[in-house]
Amino acid sequence: MPVESVPPETYGPLGPVFATDQPASSTHTQQTLGWKPQHPGLLQDLANIQP
Repeated sequence: MPVESVPPETYGPLGPVFATDQPASSTHTQQTLGWKPQHPGLLQDLANIQP
């Protein structure tokens, strides 16, 4: 599917939010809730896909 860039104004007042880099981490969740990942990470999971 082709992808093309659009100006942030396309999304109204939320445009600047969507246009910014938003890195995410599970560190806060792990520290706050005592949560620990129990399954493989995304890349490891994708590498093990069986047809």
